[in-house]
Amino acid sequence: MKPLDVKTKFQEGDKDDVYLEAHVHNITSNPMYIESMTLDVVPPYQREDLNVHNNSGENGDLTFGRGSYMNPNDMRQYLFKLTPKSRLVFDPKKPPVSSIGKLDIVWRTSMGEKGRLQTSHLQRMHSRPLDMTVTPEKIADVAQLAKPFEAIFKITNNSNKDMSIRLVMNKRPAGIVWLGTSGKDEGDLKSKSSTVVTCTLLPIRTGLQTLGGLKVTDSATGSTHTFDDICEIFVHTADESPFGE
Repeated sequence: MKPLDVKTKFQEGDKDDVYLEAHVHNITSNPMYIESMTLDVVPPYQREDLNVHNNSGENGDLTFGRGSYMNPNDMRQYLFKLTPKSRLVFDPKKPPVSSIGKLDIVWRTSMGEKGRLQTSHLQRMHSRPLDMTVTPEKIADVAQLAKPFEAIFKITNNSNKDMSIRLVMNKRPAGIVWLGTSGKDEGDLKSKSSTVVTCTLLPIRTGLQTLGGLKVTDSATGSTHTFDDICEIFVHTADESPFGE
């Protein structure tokens, strides 16, 4: 029976970054000593070992010291950050999966006997990008109640087809409402390209408000993309920002 039980979990980070959690469990009835725990990555990924801290590289302090003494049933959690050196490209006809690499664990028993465990190649399942995204390009994170302000948004066509886009602003009651003409045509948006639009917003409620209620319609296909959680803005009543900005 293998002495260690290893479970892994991926957490999405910014852009294409990903965090790998590795849970190592001593399932024997004897204590052991983890001599090393490494992640051997494969291209295009590069690894950052987050079990080393104090900004000293591989010679820095380790989370569990220069080794990890594990009693029976003890568990250790290790964390690695993975960043691709180049953009990941997937075949649209196949599941978006990439190979990360494999874990290499070396341990010793209480009697000094050495053992080693290598996992099979770890596979990361990627979420497919949305056909269209809307992101704030220039927007205030603090606004005054009942005082209109302008914001700039970037609309990106991530699909493989050109679009002819139209903005539809939902005027339903919300903490921040859109001003201006709804249903305005913004013209053609080529595949894998972006455009910026300037909109006017009006805060009508105080506190932390979520900006949403924007729909972008492709006139060519009739498909509609709804964005109800673009960003958050804090709305206050004073003439000056409570944060001293």
